[in-house]
Amino acid sequence: MNDDNTLCVLGLDPGIASFGWAVAAIDGDGVITPSELGVIRTDKAKGKVLCRDDDHARCAEIARALLALCALHSPRVICAEALSHVAPPPKGMRSRMPVSTMTKQGRVWGLVDMLCEVRRIPLLQASPQTIKRTCTGRVGASKADVLRALDERYAGRVTALLDPIRAKTRHEHPVDALGAIVALEHHDLLRALRRRWS
Repeated sequence: MNDDNTLCVLGLDPGIASFGWAVAAIDGDGVITPSELGVIRTDKAKGKVLCRDDDHARCAEIARALLALCALHSPRVICAEALSHVAPPPKGMRSRMPVSTMTKQGRVWGLVDMLCEVRRIPLLQASPQTIKRTCTGRVGASKADVLRALDERYAGRVTALLDPIRAKTRHEHPVDALGAIVALEHHDLLRALRRRWS
């Protein structure tokens, strides 16, 4: 993936059941070319297993897959869709996200933080709202709208890259990972790195 004139970027949409990823090259002019999209899938253990043990096993599976992706592509930057539970919950609700989901997300994000530290890769984050606005021009855009907008931007390439992922319900995760790269394309760090690699 890495040639001497492009910067390899890994996009991530962290989740324990479906962890989306995207690999893209950015040239010196800032043109982003997606090359691979995928999903790391983990399933709940069957039978009687403690939740904490199952979560550990699933996170270990994700960690191995992320290390393999980094070994294969040598990304210089990771762009991720940030957690979106920071806004106050609607009136009458304690949280936007159940505690069990927040715990799983916390474990998965711990993997991302550790990956960046171990591989010495800077992490940039874009909120889901920023990704939607950048890709479609609307904060209220749907997942399908984001996919359509990115597919138009890349002349059908996104749909082609998603084709090997049979379950269409899993397409949103790599699309959000690519959306994070697109939303952060003008970040100061990416601009500086592009100049260095061009």
